[in-house]
Amino acid sequence: MKIDVSTGKTVLADGTAEQTVIREMKARAAGARGDIEQIVRGVMADVQERGWDAVVEYAEKFDGKAPYIVEPSVLDAAYNACDPKLISALEKAAANIRDYHEQMLVKAGSGSARQARPSVRPCADFRASAFMCRAARRHIPRAY
Repeated sequence: MKIDVSTGKTVLADGTAEQTVIREMKARAAGARGDIEQIVRGVMADVQERGWDAVVEYAEKFDGKAPYIVEPSVLDAAYNACDPKLISALEKAAANIRDYHEQMLVKAGSGSARQARPSVRPCADFRASAFMCRAARRHIPRAY
């Protein structure tokens, strides 16, 4: 059997050759991960130093669009246009996700979720969370 891998090579799957290709791919991925972490550290440092100007620059570079601030009145209008059942379902999903991850922090030996990540706070107002609504027809960005 032959396997066509992303490198453009065709490898005879004989139980050994494909293992070599997999090891090579993992090694490349590990190297790329290090590069990505270094790039992210640089971006974070730049944003910390230059603030909003850096945010705008990176958003345009990576997203092709400058960021913008959504006024609270627009958030409220979008929230109010949503079906209450949708809001309830999203709030329940958000609570379940938050609870799951807080439990994972505790299981990882961090004590409590609040002790492990004091800078991370649950979003108190669901209207400030990201969600899509058919009635609003627009993406509402997170406010935190």
